Amino acid sequence: MQGVRGSSPLSSTGQKAGSAQDPAFCVSDPGGVGAGGQDGRVDADALPAEEFDELVRAALDQLPDEALELVAEIAVVVREEPEPGEARPGVLLLGMFRGIEHTRAGGRIPGSLPDVITLYRRPILAVCRTREEVAPRVLKVLGHEVGHAFGLSEAQLRAYGWF
Repeated sequence: MQGVRGSSPLSSTGQKAGSAQDPAFCVSDPGGVGAGGQDGRVDADALPAEEFDELVRAALDQLPDEALELVAEIAVVVREEPEPGEARPGVLLLGMFRGIEHTRAGGRIPGSLPDVITLYRRPILAVCRTREEVAPRVLKVLGHEVGHAFGLSEAQLRAYGWF
């Protein structure tokens, strides 16, 4: 894993979301609860960024052995929120994989930037009702994005329970 906090130079690649090579983990946000802390959701200010980073590190340690070699080649970063325009209206973006699916290439193409998994702290906290729900949600979002790195579709990830 390369970097965790969004200040890493790899946290902003300038690529836009939504292409076939850029799957993202989203949930509907019809009520606009993306701000968090409302309706019994975890307030982002109540869980410091450093503590969230530790949850990401713990989730990385919980990934299956088959994923460890792949994840070692991916930069995993945490950002507070997606950039404007990264998520479609009415959708709360929890995470995103940017890169080349490892079913299409045998590894990183020489001279290319590393693949990146980005987890969005505030949206993840906004979908959790309690602090106890945060660590399992971080693991689920991370596992979902690793699945995209392996070339799994949204339908396959949902079938496996990584939604």
